[in-house]
Amino acid sequence: MIRVLHIEDDLSIIHLLRIALSQRGYKVLEAEGGTVGLEMAYEVLPHAVLLDINMPITNGFRVLEALTAHSGVREMPVICVTAITNRDCVDRAYRLGASGYVFKPIDLDILTALLEFHTSRSDPDSRVARLLEEPAFDAVLKVACGNVHSLLEMDIIRHVVSTGGKGVTPRELEKSLKADKGDVERSIEELKNRGLLEPRGPEGGVRARSENSGGERMSRIQEVATDERLWAAFVNLVFLGVLD
Repeated sequence: MIRVLHIEDDLSIIHLLRIALSQRGYKVLEAEGGTVGLEMAYEVLPHAVLLDINMPITNGFRVLEALTAHSGVREMPVICVTAITNRDCVDRAYRLGASGYVFKPIDLDILTALLEFHTSRSDPDSRVARLLEEPAFDAVLKVACGNVHSLLEMDIIRHVVSTGGKGVTPRELEKSLKADKGDVERSIEELKNRGLLEPRGPEGGVRARSENSGGERMSRIQEVATDERLWAAFVNLVFLGVLD
C-alpha cells in the first residue's frame, strides 16, 4: 500500500484528507506541523509527502528545503497542498524542488492523479498518459501546448484578461506581478509572436488578442487562466515538464 505523509497544522483538514485518501487506497500518515513532519519523513520514509505551506514555527518552505537537501529523502516526491495560489509562492516551491502544487479547497481528482503519477513504477510515457486521463489535465494540455510555456506567461495573460481589454503596459505588469523587467518584456514578445497578445494603448501596452485564430485560441486560454481548477492543472503540467 502506498504510504503518504500529510504535514498540516489544521487538524480538520488532516482528518478529512485521511478519510478521502484512505477510501482511494492510500495509507495516510499524519504529522501536525512542520517539525513533527520532518522527523516522521526521516523515520517512516513515505512514498510521497503532502505539505502545507502556511504553518507556524516551521513553515512549509523550510520543510521542503530540508527534505530536498537531505540525501536520504531527496528523491521523495513532495506535493504542496496550500491555499496560497500566487505565482511567487508557486515559483518558490518549484525552485526548492516540489513535485506538485495543489490548491485548497483540495480537488481530490487532481491530487490523486498527481499521487498516482509520482508513486507509479510504470515508464514516464505511461504515467503521463494516465495523468491525462484526468479531464482537467487533458483539457489544459490541449489548450496550452504550443501556446503558453511558463507560469509567468500565464500570469501575464491572467492579468491582461482582468483589465477588460483596455490594455496594460510592460511596466504595469512588472509592478503588479513583481516580476523581472527583462522576463516580462521577453514573455510579452513571445505571446505577441504566438498571436495571443496584440498592441493596445501607449508605451508598448498590450491586450488579449480579440480577432481571427489568435482570438479563438485566446478565449480558450482565458478559461484556463481564470478557472482555479484548470489553473492548478496548468501549474502541475509545468512542474512535471509536460509543457515546455
